Amino acid sequence: MFKKFVQQLIGVYLIITLTLNTSHWLSNIAHFNSFGSMIATICFLIFLGTLVQMKTVRDRYEKKMELKQKKFEQRQMEQYMDKIQDLYAELKGFRHDFGNIITSLNLAIEERDLEDIKRIKRDVLEECYGELQKEEYTGFDLGNIRDSALRSILSRGWIYAEKLGVKLTFETGEVIEKLPMRLLDLVRTVGILVNNAIEAANSSVEKEVHIAVFNMPNGVHLIVQNSIADQPIDWNKLFDKGFSTKGDRRGMGLGIVKDIVEGYSSVFLETELINGKFTQTLVVGEKGN
Repeated sequence: MFKKFVQQLIGVYLIITLTLNTSHWLSNIAHFNSFGSMIATICFLIFLGTLVQMKTVRDRYEKKMELKQKKFEQRQMEQYMDKIQDLYAELKGFRHDFGNIITSLNLAIEERDLEDIKRIKRDVLEECYGELQKEEYTGFDLGNIRDSALRSILSRGWIYAEKLGVKLTFETGEVIEKLPMRLLDLVRTVGILVNNAIEAANSSVEKEVHIAVFNMPNGVHLIVQNSIADQPIDWNKLFDKGFSTKGDRRGMGLGIVKDIVEGYSSVFLETELINGKFTQTLVVGEKGN
């Protein structure tokens, strides 16, 4: 919608330019000074009107996209909360089972049945401990993320990774405040980085993605690291539009990220290979743009 309006605006400017040149030519040839002044005034008013209209359309477009993003965030958080409720129900089941285990263990201790105590420890306690150490329970706590857009993107990534069978872990030990980036830029940038990581990991043997967010003196660091398939990476073409390691016509993502990042003076993206893991670090400075 906004792009279409810009195209129309360019057309209006071309018409105005043509009209001004025509009126100037007529004024010089036929000495229609008053006519040229009138045309110039009309064109100037049209120019002001198009600027006002452009601002109105842009504001309306941004409000529409912001509302759309909020609805999307709400849906993602509902899915996230549903998943949390499922995990809570599982933990309640573990608590009930644990009560029965303690009862059995207590009886074995009272009867001094060492073999039964060893069996309970080996077959029950260790299994329960392993279940409680699953990443679903320990690896994805978004409570410290205060930026609702970032929290929504990460929760969506978690759900997407689980759907594909990719192991996704998340790490942050401190409160992350709202990032100083425009909403749409933040959503597109982090969304592309996370989705690319999950899809690339899905093609690898390990199927692992690790995301970390933490504060540093120069800003917030978002690190997205994923396992990759055993194939060479063409670093020179990585950010070219149209290039992708995931197949034809799927390589617009990192090119878009590059364009967005270059529009900010305090946002940087570092890409490297660390211990065989494809690693991208997005640094968002305090000033943002």
